Amino acid sequence: MKRLFTAHASRRWPLVSVGLFAILVVALVAITDSGEPVNTSHPFGSASFSVFDQGRTGLPKSLERRLPPAPRSIRWSEAHRLVGIGPKVWAFLGEDELCLLGQEGAASITVVCTGRRRALEHGIFIASVRDSSMSDSGPVREVIGLAPDSAGVVHLITPGSKSVTVPVDHNVFIWRDDVPASPLTAVLARR
Repeated sequence: MKRLFTAHASRRWPLVSVGLFAILVVALVAITDSGEPVNTSHPFGSASFSVFDQGRTGLPKSLERRLPPAPRSIRWSEAHRLVGIGPKVWAFLGEDELCLLGQEGAASITVVCTGRRRALEHGIFIASVRDSSMSDSGPVREVIGLAPDSAGVVHLITPGSKSVTVPVDHNVFIWRDDVPASPLTAVLARR
């Protein structure tokens, strides 16, 4: 160990630094395939869920005040609103997890989170099922979720019902029907 601090070692230090920098640059270029910059703020999300490349919208302050502390590495202030889908749904990306928050009406708030691996294999969704006896019009079940860029369709599996195939558009999938049960899981597939 003492040799590292000799005059000879100090002359080699700039060469070692340049060599390590070159290895780092080559590794980053190899990882990005396309040559585009890597978004380091979201370790797995930007490469797999392009919806997070869009700007953050945040949550309304009135909603944020009603929420408990965010799970693990999630920050409520870094919300991404999923627009054009009807109900209010936001997506959150942490270091190793993905969460969805749905607000239906003034009182109902749903938060679901999943780990990185599960998000990449199955996506993530929020399902709401209403009592069909309460109203005769409209769907009974609504499923809103995110799937990674590699998915073209999602197969929603619900015990006791036929699976349904839902197209994915810009990472988002939406399904409404009269099945009175939440899906058990989602299976991703390419188109």
